[in-house]
Amino acid sequence: MPDEKFHEKREKIENQIIQKKLSLISKEQILSDVEKMNKLQSKKETEDESSCISFIPPEKLNRKLKKVPYTIKSVKDSNDSNMTYVNFLQNTNGISYVYVGFPLDYLDLSEAYKLMKGDSYT
Repeated sequence: MPDEKFHEKREKIENQIIQKKLSLISKEQILSDVEKMNKLQSKKETEDESSCISFIPPEKLNRKLKKVPYTIKSVKDSNDSNMTYVNFLQNTNGISYVYVGFPLDYLDLSEAYKLMKGDSYT
């Protein structure tokens, strides 16, 4: 069962981290950094600076989609029935993603209602 106070706990930890980081830098340094950032963001690039960015016309792009290899597997769940899942590898630069789909009859009515309303479960 997910922790109902997960978001509150995460926000508290994030605020502690922010306060610690803020204590390590002066207000003047923050203002100076913001000013430098604003100057950099408002600066127009010269033609020479922009020329180093390569341009590929759309007609040169490969239109053929790569197939992602996958396997369909199953495991026994807590009700001793088979639960099927799809396993595939995808280059995500070290970020893990989990997509979960399951029949709603595994949930009791109040949990199913939360999902139908769009309430977050994490």
